[in-house]
Amino acid sequence: MLTLFSNALEKRLEIQENGRRKIITVREAIVRRIINEALKGDLKATAFVLAKEPEIVRYHREIPKIKPNMSPFEAAAAWEATLKEIPRPPSWV
Repeated sequence: MLTLFSNALEKRLEIQENGRRKIITVREAIVRRIINEALKGDLKATAFVLAKEPEIVRYHREIPKIKPNMSPFEAAAAWEATLKEIPRPPSWV
């Protein structure tokens, strides 16, 4: 079941934004929809966003990017930092 949800959320959609076509994941589309509904005054969407905000802030960290001018050691450290940020599945999976 977890794989079904994960696969569905990672599917790509084509949207129109400011007259340009853009490809986003279903996950991003859902988040955009909730945010837009909150901005329109939907109290349930607003409550949901505000309830999730501390969790989002807690898990958001700047991940170092690997750049062409990095030494191999700097690139390896950036890669390791990136791998540490990948969410692990729950223990019951």
